[in-house]
Amino acid sequence: MVRSVKSFRLDHCCILILVASFVDSKIQKPLTISLDARWNHTPLHLEAAEFFAEEGADTFWRYVTDFQKLDLKNFTTASEKVQYENIIELASRQLSEGRFALFKLSLALRAHSPAVEAFQRIAQDKELPDCEFVFELPGHVTCILEEIDSFIEERGSGLIDVYGIDHEFGASTDGVIVVLYADIAHPDFHRYHNALVKRLTQGKIRYILRHHVSKSLNRKVRLGGYGVELALKSMEYKSQDDASIKERETSTSDEDTDSVDGDSFEIENIMVSSVHEVSRITPGAD
Repeated sequence: MVRSVKSFRLDHCCILILVASFVDSKIQKPLTISLDARWNHTPLHLEAAEFFAEEGADTFWRYVTDFQKLDLKNFTTASEKVQYENIIELASRQLSEGRFALFKLSLALRAHSPAVEAFQRIAQDKELPDCEFVFELPGHVTCILEEIDSFIEERGSGLIDVYGIDHEFGASTDGVIVVLYADIAHPDFHRYHNALVKRLTQGKIRYILRHHVSKSLNRKVRLGGYGVELALKSMEYKSQDDASIKERETSTSDEDTDSVDGDSFEIENIMVSSVHEVSRITPGAD
């Protein structure tokens, strides 16, 4: 008798669980919402560079220098997952534990993607030539490195815009301003970078770097960490009798309440009677 009572309880519990699961499946309607930016994808290694720029100019240029030690030919052709792992490994050697955690969070939220896009917009507004490396001098734009020396010798003149977000190497205030538009992940970047640093140490130029990706991926930046509210409203007009609807809702709610209360009451009675029945059987079993 004890075994039959236990099996009876288990059967009713299983039924209740199935009913609850069915009700939840009816109520829950999963909805996935994603939010994309208006600009195209920005490389993670440039977003990481902007994070280091906030730490200071020296930290930024240390990141750029250490980044050149990677196998950039494989880096540029690797998957985004592999690129992310390389960036994370590089950053872990430069940042403290707390700053490193913040660094990973900023990459996940794409917090510095707008800064990288700002450099892209600057390059677009200036209508630069289609080159991997572009040099902007006062009143002159070229893709040839040697033209910088001829420009200096001829003492060319002109104006050039300098922005607060620019990355200037060193603190020199003398020489001709030379702005390099380039991607630090390009395998040939170190050659142009070292050539400009050499001219800077000679006091010939001021070296400014601006991020520029000549061929960006044609997909939008997926943003994270933003709250989105989706309000759906049916605009279809339907002519119905309000009185009949209210009567139907009232009768339905009454039926649901009675049935739920009835089931609950019956289960309580079963549980109570089962307990009494077990208590009567137990002494005899001893």
